[in-house]
Amino acid sequence: MAKSKILGLRVLLLFVSLCLWLCVLLLGIEIYFRYKLYRVGKYNTLVLADIRKYAALSEAASSSLWEVPWYEYKKNVEFKTKIDNQDFQIRMNRYGFRTKDIAIPKPEGTYRIVCIGGSTTVEGLTNDTTYPALLEKKLNTYFNSNRIGVLNCGISGIGASHEWQKMPLYLHMEPDMLLEYNLVNDLCLGLLPRWWQKRPLWKRILTKSLFLADMFPGHLIISKKDAEKDINSYIISSLEAISTAASQHNVKVVFCSFASPDIAQLNKEEREYFHYTVHHFWKAKISLRAYSDFVAMYNACLEQLCKKHGLQFIPVGKYLSGGSDYFVDIAHLTTKGIEKKADIIFNHLKASLRLH
Repeated sequence: MAKSKILGLRVLLLFVSLCLWLCVLLLGIEIYFRYKLYRVGKYNTLVLADIRKYAALSEAASSSLWEVPWYEYKKNVEFKTKIDNQDFQIRMNRYGFRTKDIAIPKPEGTYRIVCIGGSTTVEGLTNDTTYPALLEKKLNTYFNSNRIGVLNCGISGIGASHEWQKMPLYLHMEPDMLLEYNLVNDLCLGLLPRWWQKRPLWKRILTKSLFLADMFPGHLIISKKDAEKDINSYIISSLEAISTAASQHNVKVVFCSFASPDIAQLNKEEREYFHYTVHHFWKAKISLRAYSDFVAMYNACLEQLCKKHGLQFIPVGKYLSGGSDYFVDIAHLTTKGIEKKADIIFNHLKASLRLH
């Protein structure tokens, strides 16, 4: 009897020892992951180069531009500056959009495309280097025309529900087509905080670990089934309402999938940099892999919506990938990336566009 008690005690002590060593090991790994992220902030050349340093200008997010922050720009304002030999120019028209002034009623024979979305639509060093402005030039050159107008109606910070709220204004501009490109605000500023609050306490504790978040991307946050359900109810439902309202006014709707850095194409420094921007710029508390997975889920849900209603779907996310040559963070683009996006959309529109 005494021997069995001693054996049982030894087994218990061994188990406790193993648990303690496991905790020490996990703690050591967690410290390593946090130190690695710290070092990225201190020594990564892309972080040190601060490739987002012009973001407040290029993404039209400066405080002087807002009538209502992250929802409505001031009307008829212009901002010009030169920093590090780089020219910046932002001009808002009488409707508070970063685009040229337009005539209403629309001139006869004009084909008008209204581009809607967030900062990933409005972005560009100047009004003429945003993707809608580049797209307009490409389409008019291809069709040997000057009758195609592409308007940049993007607003930094807005999501799908705000786009739906602004439909009366979009329709007032008499578009023949609405072209939508957006996601990151709804995902990082909308869904992820909601998912964080909905999780049980033990999951919240575990997902504070950088190591576990990297080992189990997304799984500790929400199941794939629930994530797709929320994407459909929180984002896709608003886009569906937009398409319904547009069709009632005989306006064609085109949806674009969202682009993100392709992890498989990134070198070590780029991978560390984009992971760093997830945490320090977007405050997303997820790994780069988890973010990429959620973007892929959204793109799949969006494509299903387009198939359901017979809408044109442009797979921007499929053809715009890569690293720091195209992306300044997980969503926003370099000048080269903006040009690439305009090319992709142009190549898909030119075959389907039917002018009056």
